[in-house]
Amino acid sequence: MDTQFKNMKTHARLTSKGMWYEWRMKLLEGLKIGLAQVSEGMMKDDEVLSAQESQLENTLSPLLQQHESLTNECMDLQSKVDAVPEDEREELDAVREQLVAMDSEIEEKRKRVLEFQKGLHTMDTAIQNVAEVREECIAAVKKSQKLCEECRGWTASEVALLKGKPSCLMLWQSL
Repeated sequence: MDTQFKNMKTHARLTSKGMWYEWRMKLLEGLKIGLAQVSEGMMKDDEVLSAQESQLENTLSPLLQQHESLTNECMDLQSKVDAVPEDEREELDAVREQLVAMDSEIEEKRKRVLEFQKGLHTMDTAIQNVAEVREECIAAVKKSQKLCEECRGWTASEVALLKGKPSCLMLWQSL
């Protein structure tokens, strides 16, 4: 019986070891699958980052060159400003103020010119309207004169002239 008990004990120990190894193998397989997925994701991320990095280099290098040139230009201008004596700076400031005043004056005059042009345009249209009305009035006067001429009656002197006798009115007009 001791051997049987010993065999059962060994069998239980080996069965438990087998279960532990089986659990461990499943755990390792899960970890391997997870790590493979993470590796694939990291490869995709690397591709995306490489593409973005190349785009960034394409746009960043001209910007860096432009920044460097602008920095150099700024330093050159600053050195030129520092080289100008204080007397000339005051004179330059006065000239700048005059330029600003002239610019505002020019802008004001441009606005006035635009207003005058608008006024001129409205006057031109008003003159055209008046000319059209005048033409209509002249045509109406001519029409009315023609109608008056057609509808006028004969005077006594005209009738007498046509008959060949002088009328009293004609005698009186001759005096």
